[in-house]
Formats: sequence, structure tokens, C-alpha cells
Amino acid sequence: MEPKKLETKRLLLRWYEFTDTDFVIKLLNESSFIKNIGDRGIRNAEDAKKHIQKIYDEQYRRLGFGSFIVETKEPRQPIGICSLLKRDWLGDVDIGFAYLESQFGKGYATEAAKAVVEYVRTELKITRLVGITLVENIPSQRVLEKLGMKFEKMIKFPEFDKEDNLYSINF
Repeated sequence: MEPKKLETKRLLLRWYEFTDTDFVIKLLNESSFIKNIGDRGIRNAEDAKKHIQKIYDEQYRRLGFGSFIVETKEPRQPIGICSLLKRDWLGDVDIGFAYLESQFGKGYATEAAKAVVEYVRTELKITRLVGITLVENIPSQRVLEKLGMKFEKMIKFPEFDKEDNLYSINF
């Protein structure tokens, strides 16, 4: 399967590569990632390689879509991720994103997510997309709203006790 790439004015979006281990370790251990998404227990190169392999097996190969590494064009460096996830317990495809804290407030999350939404709509022909955020994660809620998503309801992950916000958009 040919890896998918997307491009915006300032960003390149590409599938994970096994050379992304250092970036994966850094991003997944940032305090904002752990607070808003959760601790994935990725602490070293071996953990990161297993994580990337899981993404390849569970997303790219099985679904034909998945997570993108988001890079700036100038200089060319990874700054975050924008993901399409198909959770077993959720009927819809879920868009999610996470960025290095040093990149917050620059509009990268919205810019990359808009490109991914367009890809979902035009190439994948998915007719409904959702996004899930913590109740207190106002910046992520604003990104979802900029994508045209509307708050739909509260939703509970099977493995957690508290509820999160579910946003959705139909194409």
C-alpha cells in the first residue's frame, strides 16, 4: 500500500515511518499529551517502534488510513500528529490531533485537520466524522468547531468512568 501524503500551505502530512521514534517518544511524553489523551507508556526507541508497527498493522494495512505525522515545510521538522481512528466500540471514524507544546497557538492543528477532513470527504468518501475531547480541553473543541463540527452529546470510553464531549459533522 502506498503511504498517503497531504500538503497545506505550511505543512506536510505523512504516514509514520520507523525513523520517527525520537519524535514519537517526545510527543507522547509531553504533559499535554498525557493530560488530554493519556499515557501510552512509550519511553524508549523499542516502545516507539512497537507503537509505530501497531499503527501500520491496525490502521494503514487494515483500514487503508490512519495517523499522519505533521511536519513544518520550513524547516522540515515534525511538530505533531493528526489521526483518523476507527475504534471498535465507536461506529464512526474519529479525528484526533496532538502537537508539541512549543507549537501551540500557531494554527497548525486547524490547518492540518482541515486537510485531513477534506481527504476524508473527497478521497475516503466517509460521510460522517466525529471528534472526542475532554470537557476541559477548550482549545481542541475550538479546532473541531473550526472544522464545522458541532457538539452532539457526551460519550464514555469503555475503559474510563468519566464522559467526554463528542463532536460530529456529516458530509
